[in-house]
Amino acid sequence: MDVKNRADDQTDALMRQCPYCSQMILPDSAFCHYCKMDLASGRPLHEIQALRWTALTLRYGINLFVFLPFLLALCYSIITILTTALNEII
Repeated sequence: MDVKNRADDQTDALMRQCPYCSQMILPDSAFCHYCKMDLASGRPLHEIQALRWTALTLRYGINLFVFLPFLLALCYSIITILTTALNEII
């Protein structure tokens, strides 16, 4: 019996309490698995994920509108070079 209590005490010493739901969590956890709160910012996990997806979508959208004209101009210049070379051969 005493050995089991020592093992429980050791696992409890490795755990810490969530400040939002008071459940025992690992000390290096970034969020609580029970209440799904981010421990660093105090926001719900779904809100953090939504902000990440919004930032990622915005980043891809900006990159699309910045680099797409350059890509189209590059393709156009390659096509014109190839057509003029073919016209000179023919």
